[in-house]
Amino acid sequence: MELGPLLESHALTARLKPEHVQKLASAARVRTLVPGEAICREGLPATTFFLLIEGNARVTRTAPRGRQEVLGLLRPGSLFGLVGIGDRSGRPATVASTEPGVVVEFPGDLLDGDPRSVEGHFVIALREILALALDLQLRAANQQLLMRADELTERSLDDEWDAGTHGGWKQPAT
Repeated sequence: MELGPLLESHALTARLKPEHVQKLASAARVRTLVPGEAICREGLPATTFFLLIEGNARVTRTAPRGRQEVLGLLRPGSLFGLVGIGDRSGRPATVASTEPGVVVEFPGDLLDGDPRSVEGHFVIALREILALALDLQLRAANQQLLMRADELTERSLDDEWDAGTHGGWKQPAT
């Protein structure tokens, strides 16, 4: 599988310059997944991040009493595994495939480097893309929380929701 065209067409990585896409593609590793295969495991060091190409994956964590708690489902196009990179605490969750699939694995050290160096433009661009991906994931999580709260309270929170912020709340009147 040639990664260059795939990365050029992805909504997030398409923002990179062609030479940066090639650098990203040359550093990546493609993994073919079987159902139930762990892509990354909770507690292990976070040294890589991932782009799910085909299939779905489930995100779980160990609850305080040892039970596995499902946090979400990842679909093709999801960028994940960023939390914990460079952090000694390890990955906060396990991600495992739920069906046959393909994931691209990137080394976390692509995010290292002095932005003032020759490689700096690549590092800055990649950090911006990853920040955008995390922002999109946070907004989606906020929308899920709002829907769950609405279900639990059986009342509409629409008058408090500000659709213009795509996931934010209106400021209270002062």
